[in-house]
Amino acid sequence: MRMEITTQNTVRTGSKDILARLMATEDITVIHDSSQETASFDTQDRVLRLPVWKDMTGSIYDMLVGHEVSHALNTPANAWQEFS
Repeated sequence: MRMEITTQNTVRTGSKDILARLMATEDITVIHDSSQETASFDTQDRVLRLPVWKDMTGSIYDMLVGHEVSHALNTPANAWQEFS
């Protein structure tokens, strides 16, 4: 069971989880974390981490989800090692 977080501007994170998984065309894990400074996608473990900011809007969430899902679709799992 997933816990739904609602930000101050009533962004429904459960809906964003579904959006991310549909866009990624796979059942990725989506984590909403207030300690995250920014969004990230773990290409190995297939985990999308999204920040929970005080004044987060649905549009900002959608932009972060879209960017990170692009990594899910287009970044090879070991591509980051080339830049280390």
